[in-house]
Amino acid sequence: MLAKGRHLKHIVHFGDQQVFPGATNYVCLLFLSQAGVDACRFVRVDNLETWLQDFKGSEGIFPAEGIAAAGWNFTVGRGSAVIDRLRNGGKRLGDVASIFVGLQTSADRIYVLESLDKPRDGLVEVRSRDGLEWELETLFLRPFLSDLSLAPFQKPLFSHWLVFPYWIRDGESQLVQVSDIRTQCPQLWKYLKRNEGELRGRESGKVDGPEWYGYIYRKNLTLFERPKLIVQVIAQSPRFAFDDSNLYFTGGGNGPYYGVRWLAADESRSLHYLQAILNSPISDYFIRQVSTTFRGGYWSYGKRFIEQIPIVPSTSAQEVLIARLVNCLLWTNNYFKDHPMEKTERDPLMLGWWEQVLNGLIYELYFPDELHSRGLRLFELVAQQEKLPGLTVIAESERLSQLREGFEAVYATHHPLRGALHTLRSLETVRIIEGAL
Repeated sequence: MLAKGRHLKHIVHFGDQQVFPGATNYVCLLFLSQAGVDACRFVRVDNLETWLQDFKGSEGIFPAEGIAAAGWNFTVGRGSAVIDRLRNGGKRLGDVASIFVGLQTSADRIYVLESLDKPRDGLVEVRSRDGLEWELETLFLRPFLSDLSLAPFQKPLFSHWLVFPYWIRDGESQLVQVSDIRTQCPQLWKYLKRNEGELRGRESGKVDGPEWYGYIYRKNLTLFERPKLIVQVIAQSPRFAFDDSNLYFTGGGNGPYYGVRWLAADESRSLHYLQAILNSPISDYFIRQVSTTFRGGYWSYGKRFIEQIPIVPSTSAQEVLIARLVNCLLWTNNYFKDHPMEKTERDPLMLGWWEQVLNGLIYELYFPDELHSRGLRLFELVAQQEKLPGLTVIAESERLSQLREGFEAVYATHHPLRGALHTLRSLETVRIIEGAL
């Protein structure tokens, strides 16, 4: 209604600045014109105290014809040209990927159990939300993410189990029969029976029938047991973690997680390549222009925001090189998690450096003309590094030493790759994206 009537005259947006004391609040001032206007003045307040003195902030004028019925995204300041280039760069994540919500059980407090030990002989010790400890059969349990903060290039580790009374066969889900649970998993059946009253009473008795032990909403049950990216919805920076351990999670709206994988037409493409893009400073910058901010510097990476992330075209060679670097980061982080005593003081520098190199490649994907005009061809430089072959061709016992040697070679003061990354940080577009301007 506001867009159609051109009623939007002036907006003052405070982001996560806390205008009213005593409660968390998110405020904007919305000034409307009944007669309609040709343009809207948008002001972003970055410092509340300063704005209270002069009512000034970062601002811009936006033509009314550009304000449509869809979500409004106002970018002001030096970054407006950069965000316009990104928006016009090609396809969006929602065009090339499936973004799926987590399970909705309507009774997480019953279905989600804290793991107390590793499974042994088909049994695992768990603790329910009421504090009781159980030894349950694992046949109808699934590894589950609960209240875990993800890291971009580290394997997510679970500390909970999900009661999952379903068979997954040929891509279809089927509720397990009572007789199967009772005979194959008697302890699990005992646990379900203990909670029968509450399960039957969910949503005013919506499942008060023979299938009372199943979920009310049975959407997406078959989507979890394949490699995927898992995104943490409320975070201070992009946290897209790669999962090949068939982890399950619940979610919806603002979290806690969403799953992402290529659409069927592109499923042969590497998820590690997509992971590099989504964890990059470019993705971070874009989300900060279109998403909702929360107190404490947190942003929403919900579906309606991440599906807008631009995905530019790339060659097969570029994707392979990016995926190779991501593989190195994943393997090294996971290795140090399992062997913490082998981590040296220099290894964090190595990991940070490879992330810089990876982000440099993403910059070249998105802004090739700008980089090439400065003589920056990072893909060519990285491709020349003999110490960075695919990890699968290196014996497990030699991988860490090879990665360390490769790092020391390219981190040398006069190495062209180090010089290229130094020059990269001087580009105006990069400085805008990384908040240096």
